[in-house]
Amino acid sequence: MTMFTFVPRIDRAATLLAGLLLWVVVTAATPCSAQCTGDLECDDTVPCTVDTCSNPGPSGVCVNTPTNSLCDNGLFCDGAETCDAVLDCQAGTAPSVDDGVACTDDSCDEILDVIVNATNDANCDNGLFCDGAETCDAVLDCQAGTAPSVDDGVACTDDSCDEILDVIVNA
Repeated sequence: MTMFTFVPRIDRAATLLAGLLLWVVVTAATPCSAQCTGDLECDDTVPCTVDTCSNPGPSGVCVNTPTNSLCDNGLFCDGAETCDAVLDCQAGTAPSVDDGVACTDDSCDEILDVIVNATNDANCDNGLFCDGAETCDAVLDCQAGTAPSVDDGVACTDDSCDEILDVIVNA
């Protein structure tokens, strides 16, 4: 605080003037903007902060607390929104759905709030009948199929697999 030393004068006008100057200097040095007497004085105009006056009164201080829950849009699949004390609500980062397994169909289920990695055998199908039906394993990825048995147990037949017609031939 700036202090002035006044030379004492008998003059009443000078005493009044000195008192006025002292009042102006003291008033200007008081940090009024940091003080609060109630929560309404602390509104920082950022919708996602909770604005309160800590210790209301002459020593009250405004506290503007970022509150992430005020930004939550209720959706799981677009990530968790956050509150920035200056920039307001910030978009979340969508969760990664890719599990690194090529044969799973990866998605985000908004109703159950989970990531889904559903196995899909069709993603493994190589289009060949004679090497068996390939399957999808959620951890091991595509697994080779088991070739169909072509032996009919009759010694005099020629047993084979017809890839064009997708059948076993015993002729």
